[in-house]
Amino acid sequence: VYLLVVAYLVSIILVAPNKMEALVDGNRGALPVLLLALSFFLLPQNKKVVLYASVSALFVLFVSLILSYASLFKFLPATFAFMNNKAFTPLGNLIDLVFYAAFFLALSIDSIRTLHKELNFKERFVLQSTILFSVPVIILGVFTLIKYIQPTFLPYSYSWQVTVEGIKNIKTIIFGVGPANFSTLFTVSKPVDYNGLAALWNITMEYSHSALLQVFTETGMLGLIGLGLIFYHLFAAMKKAKALLAFAVLVVWFVLFPLSFNVFFVLFLALYLYRTTYKVRELDLKGADVVAYVLGGIVVALLGA
Repeated sequence: VYLLVVAYLVSIILVAPNKMEALVDGNRGALPVLLLALSFFLLPQNKKVVLYASVSALFVLFVSLILSYASLFKFLPATFAFMNNKAFTPLGNLIDLVFYAAFFLALSIDSIRTLHKELNFKERFVLQSTILFSVPVIILGVFTLIKYIQPTFLPYSYSWQVTVEGIKNIKTIIFGVGPANFSTLFTVSKPVDYNGLAALWNITMEYSHSALLQVFTETGMLGLIGLGLIFYHLFAAMKKAKALLAFAVLVVWFVLFPLSFNVFFVLFLALYLYRTTYKVRELDLKGADVVAYVLGGIVVALLGA
């Protein structure tokens, strides 16, 4: 987790041309990753509280999807007319909604299958309710995407070619081209035959078709290694918990679909839910005033520079 955060921050400092956008962009910036990493370390020890909150959010998303699809938000002022759009969801987009529901559907199935003898009535009720809400969300979300939305993605072949173009020197191989900088790289490195695509030639793509490729392109090997270690640890933990169906959903989402805040959110949520509880270590910093003065001096010098 530390390595992934460092990869984003170092990439901003060393290579990102627009450092403010690279920091605060809601889907591709360093700040969302930093906030999620902090949440991962600060969430309570009682994992059920976080799980119930996430499932409650799924229920809200389910109700919102039904109301939006049926245009039942018409009683709201004109300012909120967008909520009657079939594509509307508080989560941001229907692809993320489908995978959010699919993750909790898989998690519930895994939990009921492996822990059925250990679950009390409340836990079993929550998991069964999650399945009940998840299935219609997935079906209606996929139907709406196919029939009404038909989202446009940068094809995988072009996504890979743009990534390869972006890592042609040692600096970009290690640190990438900078968070939120994929669209700039795409503009200068898209293949010539892209202009021959009738449906895409006039569209500047801001996202790779794969979240994994996007992280690699924007943060380089440093970010890719950090992300790889997270997935490696998560695989080991979820395999031990016999929750590989939920892990598979997360992998498909990350490898085959564009990057978003939501996929990072579910990644860190899974890491939190399935991690081993570590013993808290205490560090005595009494008499370490010199450290404060040294660090203060460094900060002042950097700000001055």
